[in-house]
This record gives sequence, C-alpha cells and structure tokens, in this order.
Amino acid sequence: MKRALAIVSIVAAHNAAHAAGGRPMTTDDAALTNTHSCQMETWLQHARGDTQLWLLPACNPWGPFEASVGAVVDYPQAARASTGMVVQGKAQWLDVTPVQVGIAAGAQRVQSLWSLYYAYVPMTISVTSSTQVHANFGWQRDRIASEDQFTYAAALAHDLSRNLNAFAEIVGNDSAAPIVQGGGAVLFRGGVIQLDASFGRPVRGTWRDFIYSIGFELYPDALW
Repeated sequence: MKRALAIVSIVAAHNAAHAAGGRPMTTDDAALTNTHSCQMETWLQHARGDTQLWLLPACNPWGPFEASVGAVVDYPQAARASTGMVVQGKAQWLDVTPVQVGIAAGAQRVQSLWSLYYAYVPMTISVTSSTQVHANFGWQRDRIASEDQFTYAAALAHDLSRNLNAFAEIVGNDSAAPIVQGGGAVLFRGGVIQLDASFGRPVRGTWRDFIYSIGFELYPDALW
C-alpha cells in the first residue's frame, strides 16, 4: 500500500474543460473542477502483486477553490485487503494565457493512520490549442518512515481529436526511480463522460513491473 500511495501522492481532481489534463494522468493540471459543480473519477489500477480500486469525487463550491475526498480499496497479492482515503484542497492563483498555476495540499490515510502529508504546485502551459505541458513540484512527509521527499511529475498531453486525447508522463520522488507511462481517453456527450486507460513501468524496472489503469469519469456542468 505504501508504494501505491506514493505513486498517487500527487493525484488530484481535474477540470474537464481540457480533458487531456485529467485522468488517466498522474500529473495534475492547474485547472479546477467546474464552478458550482462536482465531478467523479473512479479507476482500477494494477501493479505487480497489487490491485487497487479508487473513487475520487471533487466539488468546487466557489470559483478559485475545490475540495476532494477519495477512497481506495487495496488488494495486495497473498494478503488481506486494506482501505485508505485521501483528502485534498486545491486553489488556482494564476490564470494568464497560456499559463495556469495553482497550489494543492492534502493527506492520505491507510486504515486508521494518517500516514502521508503532501503539498505541491501544479503548472499548465498551453503550447497550442490542442497541446499542453503539465508539471508538478512538491513535498511529501511519510510518517511511517519518518522521511521527507521531494516529488515531481511532468506530462505532455495532446488532443488527437475533439473526443480523443493521449499523453506521456514521468512521475517520481527523490528516493526512488521514477515511473514512466502513457495512455489516453475517449470522451462522450461533449466531455461529460470519459473512459480512459494508462500503461507504464518504473524506469529501472522490467516489464514484469508494469502498472496499468482503466477508468470511468463524470464531469458535469454546473449543478447549482
């Protein structure tokens, strides 16, 4: 569970306005959930000897801020299932075309222990109307190991068409080899519904260490 949580320590809710910036990327974008709306992301992630099922809803009660509370059920090989949760707040403090910058902070809980605290700065640069570069730089505190780590992530996302996008990214921290992965998403009903998938592995691993995910998301317009 610890390795899996480290992988998703910079996962947050995303805005559907430009779908290439949301799931299935691990790299967060600087956009927010639609104002006066809530969204839902759910996905299954499998790594060697471990499978997780995630549910991550998020709401934006007012323009510059969103909050998310998520849950995960972890199924490690030859071990009992465990549960965890994540809470996060995210704000956008710069939105000047073509650059967006935000700030996010949160905590993760495994069973009854809040084991990880983190904060990071997400940045999005729109290279063209269909291509974006995303970058995250942050910090996380592992209470179990009593370690502080620098975290980073970078992704290149491209809209292949109005309803299809793809991405490639690298995600890691200063105490372990990074993970590289790629994937894409298919959008339906103007981006309200999304199906996606990703596939990758640690840079120093083998193909037996692959990680993949499949997901389903809802990104409605304003609900109130």
